[in-house]
Amino acid sequence: MNYTKLTTDGRCWVKSGNKIIAQSYVGCRGYEVRILQGMPRQNTMDRISQDCPEFLNANAWAVNKLPKMFK
Repeated sequence: MNYTKLTTDGRCWVKSGNKIIAQSYVGCRGYEVRILQGMPRQNTMDRISQDCPEFLNANAWAVNKLPKMFK
């Protein structure tokens, strides 16, 4: 199985290799997380929580809260 470790800058994005798969945006109620369209939301959130928990903590985002998508 080929497992690519996710990386983050800590607050703004999460990457898999060179591709941004999650970003934070300023919303009406503070920051919100969005993931790349076409990715399974719950599986992606589980991977982010394992590899980059600081991203979720910085954006006050719970791992069980499903994000919106971006293109």
